[in-house]
Amino acid sequence: MIFNLRDRSLEFAVVIVTSVISLSLTALSDSSHQFLERYCMDCHDSDTTKGDFDLEYLRSADLNEEKTLDQWERVLKRVRDGEMPPPKKKKQPSLEERSSAVNALHLSLKNNSSDKGVLRRLNTSEYERSIESLLGIDFEVPNEFPPDTERNGFDNSAAGLMVSPSLMEAYFEAATQAADALFPPNSRAIDPVTLKVNPKEFTFAETAGRVVGDAIRLAARTARISDSCIWPAKYEVQIPGTYKLRINASTFAPGSIAIPNFDGPMKLWVYAWPVEGDEGKSIGTMRKVAELEVDSTTPKIIECEIELKPTEVPVLYFANALIARPTDRPPSDFIGSPSFGELARDMLTRDKRLFATWSGAEIDGGLQRGSAWENLKKNRDDPNLNLNGLDHSKEKIQEVVNRLVKGIGFVDPVFTYQLFEEGPALQVHSLEITGPFNVKEDNKEIKRRKELVPRFFAAGSEYEKPEEKVRPIMEWFLKKAFRRPVSKEDLTKYSDIIFDHIKAGYSLEEGFHLAIRTALLSPRFLYRGHRPGLLDEWDLASRLSYFLTGAPPDDQLIATTSSGALSSADGLKAEANRLIDSNQIESFVSDYMMQWLKLRRLEGFIPDHKLIGWQPGHRKGMIAEAVLSFKEILKTNRKLETFIKPDFTWGNERLLNEIYGQKVKIPNWGIARIEIPEDARFGGLLTQAGMLTATSNGIETQPVVRGVWVLENILGDPPPPPPPGTPAIEPDTRGTKSVRELMAAHTKDAKCASCHRKIDPIGFVLENFDPIGRWRTHYPVWSKNDKGQDERKNGQLVEAKGEFPGGNTFEDIDDLKKYVLKNINLFGACLSEKLLTYAIGRRPNYAERDEIKQLVEANLAKGGDKGFRDLFLELITSKTFRTR
Repeated sequence: MIFNLRDRSLEFAVVIVTSVISLSLTALSDSSHQFLERYCMDCHDSDTTKGDFDLEYLRSADLNEEKTLDQWERVLKRVRDGEMPPPKKKKQPSLEERSSAVNALHLSLKNNSSDKGVLRRLNTSEYERSIESLLGIDFEVPNEFPPDTERNGFDNSAAGLMVSPSLMEAYFEAATQAADALFPPNSRAIDPVTLKVNPKEFTFAETAGRVVGDAIRLAARTARISDSCIWPAKYEVQIPGTYKLRINASTFAPGSIAIPNFDGPMKLWVYAWPVEGDEGKSIGTMRKVAELEVDSTTPKIIECEIELKPTEVPVLYFANALIARPTDRPPSDFIGSPSFGELARDMLTRDKRLFATWSGAEIDGGLQRGSAWENLKKNRDDPNLNLNGLDHSKEKIQEVVNRLVKGIGFVDPVFTYQLFEEGPALQVHSLEITGPFNVKEDNKEIKRRKELVPRFFAAGSEYEKPEEKVRPIMEWFLKKAFRRPVSKEDLTKYSDIIFDHIKAGYSLEEGFHLAIRTALLSPRFLYRGHRPGLLDEWDLASRLSYFLTGAPPDDQLIATTSSGALSSADGLKAEANRLIDSNQIESFVSDYMMQWLKLRRLEGFIPDHKLIGWQPGHRKGMIAEAVLSFKEILKTNRKLETFIKPDFTWGNERLLNEIYGQKVKIPNWGIARIEIPEDARFGGLLTQAGMLTATSNGIETQPVVRGVWVLENILGDPPPPPPPGTPAIEPDTRGTKSVRELMAAHTKDAKCASCHRKIDPIGFVLENFDPIGRWRTHYPVWSKNDKGQDERKNGQLVEAKGEFPGGNTFEDIDDLKKYVLKNINLFGACLSEKLLTYAIGRRPNYAERDEIKQLVEANLAKGGDKGFRDLFLELITSKTFRTR
């Protein structure tokens, strides 16, 4: 449904009535009065109130309310496009009458657009980069830091960046942590703290651990960190020193036919590892800090003391687990015996029923982890399993083992699930971490501090007495912290903080520590855009820098601002061009695309195993395609049309070969640029696998979600949320009903039909792409064969054809692309609005969106002379960008 009112004609009447009633705000022509009387009041005056809607009640409608203005703008589009009054009404306005009403609405909306803006807090990533730039340190907020709230599609929108008591407490802790990096506190002042980690509070991959009851079980090991290690999910060391671990652990080895016992104690090794390290690297790259043994079948506390450095976390590893996955570069202390083949041979020799089950198993991408084990176990334990005449000879066993080893990537996770359930496995019931004790500084940190502290004190280097150094140092520091020249009042205030601290018996360094903390808690640091209206040159510099780099202005931008050159359009464009051509632009491109295309949804995303053997490389390729394509279009000034129908794309083998069906070779599993074949179905925003995956649920496509995404992010015509109580479309897993039938039943309600006339044709066209973006011509129908394995058969034909309002027919994805290319001005305005929403931290108002449309039209009117980079620069020099 397009509007919240019960009838679209009602809302049309609302707008016209409100326009007339709001004469104190904007005068409307007499034709608007006539329009209202002629086409609206006969159904919606106070006596008739058709649809239980009383126009008299709307006389007090306030044009300063954003919701009211949004409602008016949506109605304006419908009136302008001939959708209002409803075409079925016999009484229709003339073109002249309609044009007059539209113009009156347009002027009213423009004249009542507010540009007051609001204060804008730094979001988390901006906060981190600001501290890094200010102090020259590597800085990340703790895991407990409250997450940013998304508004208007982005997490840097002022409306979502509210301050809560928990956030202020987190700011206090973070400011102390940042100041500690330059001026560490006395170790005697640090009290040890204890954190208890329960089984569900560990980070672990699907085959590395499994929570069963009150414990997490470990059953396999490999040379790669992610495959067999677990570590606390919300913990990382801030202060280097000694930490005491109390691990409550036990053995789980009840014995089974396949594995009757486990010889000797279970070896539990503890490593120290940077929490943001590469999980795909070898265990040998971590620092081993303890070797422990677990030999009790009941929970037992094992204690050890280890040394941990900043950002590190203790990692637990079952060093002599029976399942040992092969590796090309094992660490020197890797326990490699028995091999997987030896283990499988022993298990199949002992357990004839397990052998019979694996003998008939088909090993392929559909054989996945827990579900496959459940199917195999069901078959193994089936009392009707026929073992008569089964060849259980050594030769036959070895033949099956060879097949298992060959398909180890699919097989060993299933073996792991068997051991999770039947043992042997090492159980961790809880982990307690207490510390720090004997606080120690890392040599690397000491070396870096020797570089950072002189840099911090450089502004006062010409003075000999400590007290003489304070003011020049603080003037330099506060100018960077507050991103503008510091006032005399602020300089005195912060200098006095240091002087008073020294008088109280503290050192000069401790005084600076307090001043840094105080500055990092100041609204002048945490917020930007303190002045309403047009930004001055310093706020403009901050807006430009945070937009294009996600960080505060660098030295060159500060110098340009100080000279006054940033106040001119040429000076602003010059700095924008410099930043676009620098490596600093990477941050903007990545962050913007991840949010605009909703690619953050791919984090932790695992589609149905029947679709594909999902790997991290698939996600990596999808993100690379979106980010690097946008970057190239911007940097090389390609046309807006390139976003829709490019002749190139980026990706890795996982994406290009397994999703797009190409046959490319890319060295070292890297990312490469390829030319798109003329007849290719992939390429461009509408068919990028990342977007198509992010708008599915990993099992089924979601045509409504995809259709809404295109309307909102490509055509700039987002529908409002569905009416309350609207049920979701339930997929037909049997494949007996088509998507069209399901959606037709869903949209019989007139309240839904108006929106779905636009949503559905787009969603239908995109049905040719499955939940991970692969081309398909038929819907799949899944069933189990007699071995319990998933089998895919072609179901109903995908019917992509759709009728879009305005007499446009979409036969396939090419027609949708042609429509967008024909209306590239709509896409240009939509993209520009999204960019400025991200840049200014709020949705542009109606007048500002009108400015955006004019900039886009001017860019397109110049044809071959102008590209996306030109438009991008025009947006940066626009009044919208320069207004809070």
